[in-house]
Amino acid sequence: MKAKLIFSPAFWGVVLVFLGCSFLVNELLNIDIPIFTIIISALFIYLGIVLIRGKQNKKKMENLNMFGSHILDFSDVMDDYSNIFGEARLDLSKVVITENKNIDINCIFGDFKVNLSDTLNYRIESNTVFGKTQIRDKATEGFGNLVYTPSHFDTDKPCLTIKSSVVFGNMEYF
Repeated sequence: MKAKLIFSPAFWGVVLVFLGCSFLVNELLNIDIPIFTIIISALFIYLGIVLIRGKQNKKKMENLNMFGSHILDFSDVMDDYSNIFGEARLDLSKVVITENKNIDINCIFGDFKVNLSDTLNYRIESNTVFGKTQIRDKATEGFGNLVYTPSHFDTDKPCLTIKSSVVFGNMEYF
Protein backbone atom coordinates (compact mmCIF):
# COMPACT_ATOMS: atom_id res chain seq x y z
CA MET A 1 0.00 0.00 0.00
CA LYS A 2 1.20 3.48 -0.75
CA ALA A 3 1.16 4.81 2.79
CA LYS A 4 3.74 7.34 1.62
CA LEU A 5 0.94 9.27 -0.13
CA ILE A 6 -0.61 10.06 3.24
CA PHE A 7 2.69 11.48 4.48
CA SER A 8 3.48 13.52 1.36
CA PRO A 9 3.43 17.32 1.41
CA ALA A 10 0.98 17.36 -1.51
CA PHE A 11 -1.58 15.32 0.44
CA TRP A 12 -1.39 17.58 3.48
CA GLY A 13 -1.46 20.65 1.23
CA VAL A 14 -4.76 19.49 -0.28
CA VAL A 15 -6.14 18.71 3.19
CA LEU A 16 -5.19 22.18 4.49
CA VAL A 17 -6.66 23.95 1.43
CA PHE A 18 -9.88 21.94 1.85
CA LEU A 19 -10.03 22.80 5.56
CA GLY A 20 -9.43 26.49 4.88
CA CYS A 21 -12.11 26.61 2.17
CA SER A 22 -14.64 24.82 4.34
CA PHE A 23 -13.99 27.20 7.26
CA LEU A 24 -14.52 30.16 4.91
CA VAL A 25 -17.76 28.68 3.53
CA ASN A 26 -18.96 28.08 7.08
CA GLU A 27 -18.18 31.65 8.19
CA LEU A 28 -19.17 33.60 5.08
CA LEU A 29 -22.18 31.62 3.85
CA ASN A 30 -23.21 30.13 7.19
CA ILE A 31 -23.28 26.62 5.71
CA ASP A 32 -22.24 23.92 8.15
CA ILE A 33 -19.88 21.38 6.53
CA PRO A 34 -18.82 18.31 8.59
CA ILE A 35 -15.10 18.72 7.82
CA PHE A 36 -13.59 15.93 9.86
CA THR A 37 -16.27 13.43 8.86
CA ILE A 38 -15.48 14.13 5.20
CA ILE A 39 -11.72 13.68 5.76
CA ILE A 40 -12.17 10.39 7.64
CA SER A 41 -14.65 9.17 5.00
CA ALA A 42 -12.23 10.06 2.20
CA LEU A 43 -9.46 8.15 3.97
CA PHE A 44 -11.69 5.05 4.30
CA ILE A 45 -12.70 5.30 0.63
CA TYR A 46 -9.05 5.60 -0.43
CA LEU A 47 -8.00 2.59 1.66
CA GLY A 48 -10.95 0.57 0.30
CA ILE A 49 -10.07 1.36 -3.31
CA VAL A 50 -6.44 0.41 -2.73
CA LEU A 51 -7.51 -2.92 -1.21
CA ILE A 52 -10.01 -3.64 -4.01
CA ARG A 53 -7.44 -2.92 -6.71
CA GLY A 54 -5.14 -5.46 -5.08
CA LYS A 55 -1.90 -3.74 -6.06
CA GLN A 56 -0.12 -5.07 -2.98
CA ASN A 57 2.05 -8.11 -3.30
CA LYS A 58 2.19 -10.77 -0.61
CA LYS A 59 5.49 -9.55 0.86
CA LYS A 60 4.08 -6.05 1.31
CA MET A 61 0.97 -7.39 3.03
CA GLU A 62 3.08 -9.34 5.54
CA ASN A 63 4.29 -6.01 6.91
CA LEU A 64 0.91 -4.27 7.03
CA ASN A 65 -1.45 -4.48 9.98
CA MET A 66 -5.01 -3.20 9.56
CA PHE A 67 -7.81 -3.33 12.13
CA GLY A 68 -6.17 -5.78 14.49
CA SER A 69 -3.22 -6.74 16.61
CA HIS A 70 -0.16 -8.15 14.89
CA ILE A 71 3.55 -8.78 15.40
CA LEU A 72 5.43 -7.70 12.29
CA ASP A 73 8.63 -9.52 11.33
CA PHE A 74 11.78 -7.72 10.25
CA SER A 75 13.23 -8.81 6.92
CA ASP A 76 16.32 -7.67 5.03
CA VAL A 77 14.34 -7.46 1.78
CA MET A 78 11.43 -5.40 3.13
CA ASP A 79 11.69 -1.75 3.96
CA ASP A 80 8.14 -0.65 4.86
CA TYR A 81 6.19 -1.56 8.02
CA SER A 82 2.72 -0.06 8.51
CA ASN A 83 -0.06 -0.15 11.08
CA ILE A 84 -3.50 1.30 10.30
CA PHE A 85 -6.35 1.32 12.87
CA GLY A 86 -4.70 -1.38 14.96
CA GLU A 87 -1.94 -2.37 17.32
CA ALA A 88 1.39 -3.60 15.97
CA ARG A 89 4.77 -4.58 17.32
CA LEU A 90 8.11 -4.81 15.50
CA ASP A 91 11.09 -6.48 17.16
CA LEU A 92 14.43 -5.05 16.01
CA SER A 93 16.35 -6.27 19.07
CA LYS A 94 18.05 -9.16 17.25
CA VAL A 95 18.74 -7.35 13.97
CA VAL A 96 22.35 -7.30 12.77
CA ILE A 97 23.20 -4.67 10.15
CA THR A 98 26.08 -5.41 7.77
CA GLU A 99 25.46 -2.42 5.49
CA ASN A 100 23.52 0.83 5.70
CA LYS A 101 19.76 0.21 5.47
CA ASN A 102 16.70 2.48 5.47
CA ILE A 103 13.25 1.40 6.61
CA ASP A 104 9.92 3.24 6.93
CA ILE A 105 7.62 2.66 9.89
CA ASN A 106 4.14 4.19 9.59
CA CYS A 107 1.31 4.36 12.12
CA ILE A 108 -2.12 5.77 11.26
CA PHE A 109 -4.89 5.79 13.89
CA GLY A 110 -3.19 3.08 15.94
CA ASP A 111 -0.51 2.03 18.36
CA PHE A 112 2.92 0.84 17.21
CA LYS A 113 5.68 -0.44 19.52
CA VAL A 114 9.23 -1.02 18.26
CA ASN A 115 11.76 -2.95 20.33
CA LEU A 116 15.35 -1.76 19.80
CA SER A 117 18.63 -3.29 20.91
CA ASP A 118 21.28 -1.37 22.83
CA THR A 119 23.89 -2.79 20.45
CA LEU A 120 22.11 -1.84 17.22
CA ASN A 121 23.61 1.17 15.41
CA TYR A 122 20.47 3.11 14.44
CA ARG A 123 19.11 6.57 13.75
CA ILE A 124 15.42 7.58 13.93
CA GLU A 125 13.87 10.42 11.92
CA SER A 126 10.37 10.92 13.27
CA ASN A 127 7.42 12.95 11.93
CA THR A 128 4.32 13.26 14.10
CA VAL A 129 0.93 14.76 13.16
CA PHE A 130 -1.89 14.68 15.77
CA GLY A 131 -0.14 11.90 17.66
CA LYS A 132 2.71 10.94 19.94
CA THR A 133 6.16 9.52 19.27
CA GLN A 134 8.15 8.29 22.28
CA ILE A 135 11.81 7.42 21.65
CA ARG A 136 13.43 6.22 24.85
CA ASP A 137 13.71 9.45 26.90
CA LYS A 138 12.48 11.90 24.22
CA ALA A 139 8.96 12.51 22.96
CA THR A 140 7.01 14.50 20.38
CA GLU A 141 3.31 15.14 20.97
CA GLY A 142 0.83 16.80 18.65
CA PHE A 143 2.96 18.03 15.76
CA GLY A 144 6.69 17.79 15.37
CA ASN A 145 9.83 16.27 13.99
CA LEU A 146 12.51 14.52 15.99
CA VAL A 147 15.89 13.10 15.01
CA TYR A 148 17.29 10.64 17.53
CA THR A 149 20.62 8.85 17.72
CA PRO A 150 21.49 6.77 20.78
CA SER A 151 24.58 7.49 22.86
CA HIS A 152 26.32 4.40 21.46
CA PHE A 153 25.85 5.54 17.83
CA ASP A 154 29.02 5.07 15.72
CA THR A 155 29.30 6.87 12.36
CA ASP A 156 31.96 4.40 11.19
CA LYS A 157 29.66 1.35 11.46
CA PRO A 158 26.71 0.40 9.23
CA CYS A 159 23.53 2.17 10.32
CA LEU A 160 19.83 1.32 10.30
CA THR A 161 17.98 4.55 9.50
CA ILE A 162 14.34 4.45 10.59
CA LYS A 163 11.97 6.98 9.03
CA SER A 164 8.99 7.06 11.35
CA SER A 165 5.61 8.68 10.56
CA VAL A 166 2.65 8.94 12.93
CA VAL A 167 -0.79 10.36 12.10
CA PHE A 168 -3.48 10.26 14.83
CA GLY A 169 -1.58 7.48 16.57
CA ASN A 170 1.06 6.49 19.07
CA MET A 171 4.56 5.21 18.26
CA GLU A 172 6.86 3.97 21.00
CA TYR A 173 10.49 2.91 20.66
CA PHE A 174 11.87 1.06 23.66
